[in-house]
Amino acid sequence: MPKKKLKHNPKVEKPSDSKKNGDYRTETDLYREQRSHSRLYMLLVFIAIAATITTLLFVVITESGVRVSKYDNVRLDYRIYTYTDYENHKNPTIEEINVWVNACSRYDEACEGEGLIKGFYNNLLGMREGGIFGPKLLEKCIDPDWDGYNDLYNDEREALSFGNESDLLYRTDIIIWFKVHEINKTVPIELEVQHSVHSGKQTKNIIQIFDYI
Repeated sequence: MPKKKLKHNPKVEKPSDSKKNGDYRTETDLYREQRSHSRLYMLLVFIAIAATITTLLFVVITESGVRVSKYDNVRLDYRIYTYTDYENHKNPTIEEINVWVNACSRYDEACEGEGLIKGFYNNLLGMREGGIFGPKLLEKCIDPDWDGYNDLYNDEREALSFGNESDLLYRTDIIIWFKVHEINKTVPIELEVQHSVHSGKQTKNIIQIFDYI
């Protein structure tokens, strides 16, 4: 008896190429993929937030670290050259190694000791232990009335160098260099950090970002 041949039935759906190739995905598969993508997205968001918080904490710690403030006692090395000697690679006119200084200006009546010339004092503030400053040029000045301004000019420039006639380097362009070794705080660090947190614009922005997160 001859075999029966199946007639073509157009109602029967022909398998698609994706089914033939094994690429057919059920709703369950799609759901699993969406969950996988969601987990990956959440992981990336978590990493980004963690990195941001780490960076902000580093900035806060860096900004609130121990720095030289007014009236601190600072142990340092420093050199002061005349501009000419420095350019000609000669030895400094003044050199002190491992010496303690009080961080205050010579114009400050509350300063213990002689006080520092303004150019030295201004640049010492904010330095950290191990920090190096200079070489830096300070222009010559005269300041016989001790008002803190350079009388060589009429624009109220600060008297940054030695402006009194009794000074060894009076009316001389000088080069300063110093390295900070140790800082003894005269104001508790906690108070300085607290002041920085409340008054620093950058720290305020950081707090706002943390609140937002």
